[in-house]
Amino acid sequence: MLTLLPAQKYFLHLLKITRLRISRSGGLASIQSALVSLRLDVGTADRTKPPSHNETIAQPLYTSSSPFKMKTKSIILFLLLVNSLACFSQEKVKKYDLQADLSSSLECWDLFIFFPESDYSVAINREDIGLSKNSKLCHKIRTNSKINQLIVDVLKRNLINDGYEFTENEYVNFDTGKPIKYELIKMFVNFSFIDPCHNSDVVILFTDVNKASKFINDLSNIFKEKECFKKLNRTLKIKKN
Repeated sequence: MLTLLPAQKYFLHLLKITRLRISRSGGLASIQSALVSLRLDVGTADRTKPPSHNETIAQPLYTSSSPFKMKTKSIILFLLLVNSLACFSQEKVKKYDLQADLSSSLECWDLFIFFPESDYSVAINREDIGLSKNSKLCHKIRTNSKINQLIVDVLKRNLINDGYEFTENEYVNFDTGKPIKYELIKMFVNFSFIDPCHNSDVVILFTDVNKASKFINDLSNIFKEKECFKKLNRTLKIKKN
C-alpha cells in the first residue's frame, strides 16, 4: 500500500478544493482566481495548518525554500490548468456540419434546385414520393439512400459544408446566425426533410456562378436526366449575363 507523506496529502487536498472552486464558478474566467487562491493556500500551509506530532519530522518539506514543495506546487498548477482548458474546450459550441447532417439521414430528404426570379427548377425525389402525371420531367428525377450518399460525396468534393435556414423572410447561416443579402444569391439548393429526421429544411446558397456550375456538372454525373442539368447550367449562365 502506497503511503503518502503529510505534504503530499495536503497538496492533494488543495487540488480537490481548487477544482471545486472552478466547477462552482464556471468557465475559464475563474481559473486565474482559483490558481491565485491555490498559491495563497500553499504559501501559508506551514503557517495555517498546525503540524501534528507525526508531521513534525516531515515539517522541513513545507518550508518556503523546500525544493519538494516548489516542484509539487508546479506540478499541481500545471495539471489543474490542463484539466481546466480541456473542460473549457468541450463547452465550445460545435460548428454545424452539413455533410454529417445529411449523411445521418439519407433516407429522409429530397433535393430541389432553383434560381431567384426564374421559373425553371429541378426536383430530385425519393422513390416513395408520388407525383402527378402532369409533373414536369425534371421534377421526376428519382433518388434513394444510396444516391443521396453520392450527392453528399459531391458536397465533399466541392468543399460545401455551410447550411442556411429560411426564417423571417431571410436566409440565416446556421453557424453565424447572420442573414445573407438576397441579391448575392445565384442559386438555391434546398434539402427538404421529412419528420422525424429534421424539424426544418436546410439550404445551400451559391453566390459564385462558377462554383454553382461545377456543382451542377458533378450532380449530372449521378443521374441519367442529363438534359435537366444542362438546362440548369444554361439558366445559370443567363443569370450571370
